[in-house]
Amino acid sequence: MRCSFGALALLAVLAGCARSTPAPPGPGGWPPGALPPGQPPPGQPPPYVPPSPPPPAAPTAPWLDWLGQVLGSGPAPLPLPGALPWPLPWPWPGGQPTAPGPQPPPTAPWPPAVPGVEPPISARAMELANTINNYRMSRGLPPVPVTRALTHVAETHARDLRDAPPMPGCNGHSWTNKGPWTGCCYTPDHAQAQCMWRKPAELTHYQATGFEIAIGHPGENTGYVLDANRALELWKSSPAHHAVILNQDKWADTTWRAMGAGIVDSHAAVWFGKDADPMP
Repeated sequence: MRCSFGALALLAVLAGCARSTPAPPGPGGWPPGALPPGQPPPGQPPPYVPPSPPPPAAPTAPWLDWLGQVLGSGPAPLPLPGALPWPLPWPWPGGQPTAPGPQPPPTAPWPPAVPGVEPPISARAMELANTINNYRMSRGLPPVPVTRALTHVAETHARDLRDAPPMPGCNGHSWTNKGPWTGCCYTPDHAQAQCMWRKPAELTHYQATGFEIAIGHPGENTGYVLDANRALELWKSSPAHHAVILNQDKWADTTWRAMGAGIVDSHAAVWFGKDADPMP
């Protein structure tokens, strides 16, 4: 269109010039950054939807992450779960207690291990064992016979964990060298697995392999006094420990014929055996 500036047609000419449009893009299309509104970039099928930002990372549970590393760190000689670590502050199931619970009475000196002459089962140990069995029966499973031998192993280990010096890199299946047993640092690669399995045979007349679930790490004391219900709730919150208690998953074909339990302050252990105890 040609624009002339006659006096009488000035307004019309200006309007006609304003309606003039630029030439269409050349063979190369619209340059980058100048795409027509609503049009996708070359090669994108319409409608074009910008990619969504990545979702935020899911929250982590350090103790579950650690447990997953123990169970997934290569072939283990036995599919055992690790001991439950004790991060601080611990998120107690049902709410964090506002103060430590009642302190237990002072414990008597630990009796020497005499295979076949294990000490009687303490009230706290029997309470934990009964709590485990009551839970099993509520899920349609038979109770596991409670024996003095495995109870002695469980109580000895809980006390050893409490009294141990801090042992970095060692989980709750570790033992010190402060008693009539073989000491070992149990690491996630299961290199010291036999050290744990053989503890019933080292300490008692029970010569079969023992299987343990535990709460706490060597030398880590929170100040809280565990009771049987709190201990069970912690194990129930861990799928690997829960499976041991209820013979689920990789333990589905296993029958527990002996059990012992022990609690000392903030440490607890339960030992299971596939073989019946000849001297319960």
